[in-house]
Amino acid sequence: MRLAWVTGARGFLGRHVARHLRAAGWRVVGIGHGEWKREDAEAWGVSMWREAEIDFRALGELVALSGPPDLVFHGAGSASVAFSLEQPLLDFQRTVVTTAAVLEAMRMAAPGALIVYPSSAAVYGVVTKDPIAERTPIAPLSPYGVHKAMAEELCLTRSRHFGLRCAIIRYFSLYGPGLRRQIVWDLVQKITANPLEVRLDGKGDETRDFLHVEDASRMVSLVARTTRDEPVVINGGSGRAASIRELAEVVAGELGEHTAIRFSGKQRQGDPPYYQADVARLAHLGFAPNWTLPDGVRDYVAWLRKTDSDGSGCP
Repeated sequence: MRLAWVTGARGFLGRHVARHLRAAGWRVVGIGHGEWKREDAEAWGVSMWREAEIDFRALGELVALSGPPDLVFHGAGSASVAFSLEQPLLDFQRTVVTTAAVLEAMRMAAPGALIVYPSSAAVYGVVTKDPIAERTPIAPLSPYGVHKAMAEELCLTRSRHFGLRCAIIRYFSLYGPGLRRQIVWDLVQKITANPLEVRLDGKGDETRDFLHVEDASRMVSLVARTTRDEPVVINGGSGRAASIRELAEVVAGELGEHTAIRFSGKQRQGDPPYYQADVARLAHLGFAPNWTLPDGVRDYVAWLRKTDSDGSGCP
């Protein structure tokens, strides 16, 4: 059985990727922060969980325990523009330093492994309303985007200099069960607290390309089937732009509310106004999203209601 490592397997995206890879026939080993009971880890497809920092020493110890992997999904790292603005050094360490450690560990122990790096559309910075192709020059606005771009460059240079196999997925706006932050979560909380009226930053016409986490996880298996030795850079999006106003109305409707949505007109620091993925490369791999935005929001709200009622949410 092929062996996959998932760093950050206990996190939002990491656990969904781990479960998807296990269902696809991989043996999955996870490493990252936090205690994780064996039965809980196994429920997410992780046969062995190692609580440790993502550094060269810990990764070398993991090789000794599990053997060298065939695939590494490096899901550990920062996941917030706001956090990168508050703690830029820690964001750098979690994103860039851990990526360097993973690449060096694989160079030494498993040079033939495919390393999948989940980057972010934040590397693009300010763009037009047109769909963003992977060839678009990157110009990140926030420390978060800068650090993602630096991690990408590490992957690309290690591939050029040492022949490591790397695939970069630039995810757009992920959401789904397990996520208790960012715009969809925030809207649910605000509308629940005040069903009559919600006030948001921006103008409401800002757009994002929302991608359900199950679709995001499925992309990893598609990329893992590539036989190319040169680096692959792919947009991870649905290919559809939705305005923040449209999202708010979908969330309010799913909550059964007729909420008035108001906007301040002020942009948040580090937030570009428009994001939509050009998904031609992704479609060439055979990918099409399974989740529409209304279906995805319905799934997310159902998860929140269930976890709030029985306490079964992700820690």
